[in-house]
Amino acid sequence: MKKYLVLLLLTTLIFAAGCKQTAKDYSEDNALIQSLFPNQSGFRWFYNGYAEYGHSMTLDAIDVEENKITYHINGQVDDASGGEGSGEYHLTADYTIERGALYQVIDAPMIMDKNYQTIVLIKTPLEAGATWEQLIVDQDNNEIKLKSTIEQITATDEGKTYKVRYQEQDSDYYEIRVIREGIGVIQFSRLFTSGKESYEIGYALYEEISGIK
Repeated sequence: MKKYLVLLLLTTLIFAAGCKQTAKDYSEDNALIQSLFPNQSGFRWFYNGYAEYGHSMTLDAIDVEENKITYHINGQVDDASGGEGSGEYHLTADYTIERGALYQVIDAPMIMDKNYQTIVLIKTPLEAGATWEQLIVDQDNNEIKLKSTIEQITATDEGKTYKVRYQEQDSDYYEIRVIREGIGVIQFSRLFTSGKESYEIGYALYEEISGIK
């Protein structure tokens, strides 16, 4: 009996060692995703768009761990009513880079984005046509299947931009983000439905006043 126990223990150790050796190193992938974000706290984003929509965000801190980087952000959605409307206009977000992917967790009830609890905004390989599927949960705890695709990569004087489409698999709803190196999201659009009418709305980065101040 002891012989079999020793054999089982050795087999387990060999298997564990093999798994450890074949575990993927994501350091290069994480570095590629990291290049899409500002590299210091204090960076500010200002966005404006459809129907006087706007919001601002500030990068408060960057936490760097061995295999994970987290950007902590605070902000505010503009109150277009001038204080006459009701609603919660606060905005807090964490953007985490891990295993070659950029995860967004955001709390902003009045933001134009659909309030998914957690969504992968982009992941490696950073190649046109790359796709990934994700099962996410919305603010009402509904499970939603998303198919995400890097539709286009464009080289500009300011750096590469990545156009990513997020398509819900069980509806016509979609979101599109354009992400630029060193800045993050510079454009956002989504399908908006009112009654029987559907059309695209969105916002874009106000670049002249965004950045380190």
